[in-house]
Amino acid sequence: MEEKVVEKVLKDGIVLAIEPMINLGTEKITFHSDGWTVTTQDNKPSAHFEHDVCIIGGRPVLLSTFQYIYDALGIVTDEEQDFSISMVKKYFGHITLKSYYLIY
Repeated sequence: MEEKVVEKVLKDGIVLAIEPMINLGTEKITFHSDGWTVTTQDNKPSAHFEHDVCIIGGRPVLLSTFQYIYDALGIVTDEEQDFSISMVKKYFGHITLKSYYLIY
């Protein structure tokens, strides 16, 4: 059987939410009836976080930041700097984000 390949292209202005769930136990999960709660089937601790990313000028740009976490933990890092909106503004001029839609 021939495998069908579907190519997706990330175009300027598209916004993605990247939402990993990091688990101490199994990767098998249960979606609860409240439509919101997700737990692992072994009920071990898990953490969920999100980064919102927009494609601007062909580059990924972080719309979210974890700088407040770094500050609270006393961590000094510039790992988000290359992907920040301020760096994109520097290279591409004025950019306004409104309700997750990009206007430039």
